Amino acid sequence: MDLRKLRYFVSIAEAGSFTQAAHVLGVAQPALSQQISGLEGDLGVELFYRTGRGVVLTEAGADLLPRAQHILGDIEVARNEMALLRATPHGTISLGVPPSVSHSVVAGFVLRMRERFPKIRLTIIEGSSGFIKEWLNKGRLDIGILYQVGSEQSLPDERLLAEDLSLVGKADDPIIANGKVAFDTLADLPLILPSRPHGLRTLVDTIARSRSIELKSVLELDGAALIRSLVNSGCGYSILPDVTVRLDLSAAGVGSAKIVDPVITRTMIITSTNERRAKATTRTAIALLREVVGDLSHLHAAAADPSIRNEIVAGVVPN
Repeated sequence: MDLRKLRYFVSIAEAGSFTQAAHVLGVAQPALSQQISGLEGDLGVELFYRTGRGVVLTEAGADLLPRAQHILGDIEVARNEMALLRATPHGTISLGVPPSVSHSVVAGFVLRMRERFPKIRLTIIEGSSGFIKEWLNKGRLDIGILYQVGSEQSLPDERLLAEDLSLVGKADDPIIANGKVAFDTLADLPLILPSRPHGLRTLVDTIARSRSIELKSVLELDGAALIRSLVNSGCGYSILPDVTVRLDLSAAGVGSAKIVDPVITRTMIITSTNERRAKATTRTAIALLREVVGDLSHLHAAAADPSIRNEIVAGVVPN
């Protein structure tokens, strides 16, 4: 059924005249009559009795009128809601993040979301990548941040950030102060590592086995929140993603040295189900997360480039 024909039908019924309805609609009366004849043909019933003073509804027309008004009203509400959504996204977004994701990323995302899209309500759930995948599949999450492990493949539009892994320790430690550390050197150090089968632990254990060395895990810790105090207290060293976590630790007397020979890279991805990604709020949140991570990457680069650091201090984020 053509919605335009329904709209013309309602206008004529409310005006009581083809002439007045044609004037209101800005449509030539013959064209209006043709559309109503088409609607009557579609339905197989007459909708109006023509009189000398205008038109009156037939029994079928009187039955159709409230239905048509309801349909057109629903469409108008839908259009208004879509327009509002385009202008000011609103709703609820649930985001899953692993414990090792930088607090700077999460805090930056929350603050920008609150500032730009105050009508979007956030729920953030922390869990391992395995749990986040499960929660996404069950519909508990709209968006998940995960780390790609081993030979897993991700789509290009899912890749958020590639991070080299670094050894984290006290800033004045000679090994840390050197700025780089060979992977084989880790065998001689007391390490604070995530428990198996955490993705980072699986990755470094696999590399250690391939090089016939054994890492000394003196403490297993799945969350990154306590690493700063434990490392700064001299409890051991840890291995963490380079870009984001270094920003969280840089002001705590904790430093990092890039692991080399080999360099270990882990890819952070952002994912969502196709159904969830179709939501405007989900797309908005993903775009904002990419923006936050991109800005933090520039801040990280500033540590090695004084010119960039000066621009950021002045409030300019490089393109």
